[in-house]
Amino acid sequence: RVLIADDNATNRLVAATLCEMFGGEAHVVEDGEAAVEAAAAGGFDLILMDIKMPRLDGVAATRRIRTEGGPAAG
Repeated sequence: RVLIADDNATNRLVAATLCEMFGGEAHVVEDGEAAVEAAAAGGFDLILMDIKMPRLDGVAATRRIRTEGGPAAG
């Protein structure tokens, strides 16, 4: 399972399509805040995170995911 976090709809679609073409299961979100929430639920093998997003950028979201722990903290 792959978590795709990007505020651009085209980027989300392309990433999800490629993921699914190679047998993966994609879960897409539109911003860093939603990425943190989804990552906390766990079950992802990979997170593709855009850097520049509204509400919470990708760098801050990644830091929160790593500090808050949980299954995605790696």
